[in-house]
Amino acid sequence: HLESRKWDTVSRAISELTEMQVRQAYDAIKEHVNSKNSVVRKQAQLATVQLKEEGIQFFLDTARYPISQWQQVKILEILTSNPEFNVPSFRDWLVSENQDVVLFALRLIRVFRQMDAQQALLMFLNHKSERIQVAAVECIGDFKYDPARWSLRSIYEKASTELKIHILDALQAIGNTEDISWLDQQTRVDASFLVRSKARLVVNTLQPVV
Repeated sequence: HLESRKWDTVSRAISELTEMQVRQAYDAIKEHVNSKNSVVRKQAQLATVQLKEEGIQFFLDTARYPISQWQQVKILEILTSNPEFNVPSFRDWLVSENQDVVLFALRLIRVFRQMDAQQALLMFLNHKSERIQVAAVECIGDFKYDPARWSLRSIYEKASTELKIHILDALQAIGNTEDISWLDQQTRVDASFLVRSKARLVVNTLQPVV
């Protein structure tokens, strides 16, 4: 059925083989991870990750299409629900040509707390994709990577309102009293009420208790 020309037949076969945990079908199923049919493609991706531990590596190595938010969540659920999952170093995929793979690798780094990727995060702060910038900023805040403070401040001025909010969130986690005067300036000059309010909140958080 996996060789059928009908996408619904292939999709059903993948679903049934995955449900029955037929690991011998792994090699045949992984051939569909870049199927032109989005339903088959997504099912094959999930099946590949579920049937074998190395499935996530094969998927990240070969994925050519966009990876939806929903798909990322489903794959994460599979990985995190396996207590015996031997987590690879996801920073290896930060050099992928597929921006969605880079984005997903950043999220995996964050979820699996791969602190050895901290320095690599800095190179994504000037990325042309704002989604990747946001993911890198979120990682920095989560990991409390304070050497990134100056880098965050340097990209702030040209950032969108959404990215500024994420930068301020990160500074709330890693900032110190040296950042207060700069933050105080943002509470007055930024055009966005949301940004000014957030900057004020961060200032209040960083203010030393008298």
